[in-house]
Amino acid sequence: MLRLREGYGTDGGELVGLQGLATTYRQVGADGFVLGFLNAHTEVDVEVVTALVGTGEVNWTFSRAIDSCISVDRAWRELRRLPGLDAVLTAGSPRGVAEGLDDLVARAEQDPFARSVIMAGGGLLPEHVPWLARAGIRAFQVGDVVRPLGSTKAYVDPDLVRTWRRLVDDAMRHAPEPS
Repeated sequence: MLRLREGYGTDGGELVGLQGLATTYRQVGADGFVLGFLNAHTEVDVEVVTALVGTGEVNWTFSRAIDSCISVDRAWRELRRLPGLDAVLTAGSPRGVAEGLDDLVARAEQDPFARSVIMAGGGLLPEHVPWLARAGIRAFQVGDVVRPLGSTKAYVDPDLVRTWRRLVDDAMRHAPEPS
């Protein structure tokens, strides 16, 4: 994760630090990054993102920042032009998947590019998975739900991971192939 502070903004001084982190991470073997930066107009900060990911020599995921964009349609148009993008972590709403489920499903059904890169996450619940799978979404971020009591300080519980894996696999078996 490339971020030096809470939120999705950054400034010139931080950008230099973020570039240093990206270089260090690559040197120690990282083959991808998670990042997401917005400018003062709550649009994808293409300049900052490009400065960090370069010309596509590293794969990267755009984080939940997309859920806070003033124009989500514009954000998707910008993201499709950036090299190396392999996933967009999104809940469809800044309030989480429960609020953004309909938007995620609609975007996946209407936009083949979005469908190919959406990673649904941010308050994802088991009951969301079948709906998202039927819409063609194939990536899910489970985060805290695979930790006891949902605590970020707790270890990842293999049994919880296994339960989610079965849930996703079952949803995929019953979902039609995306067109």
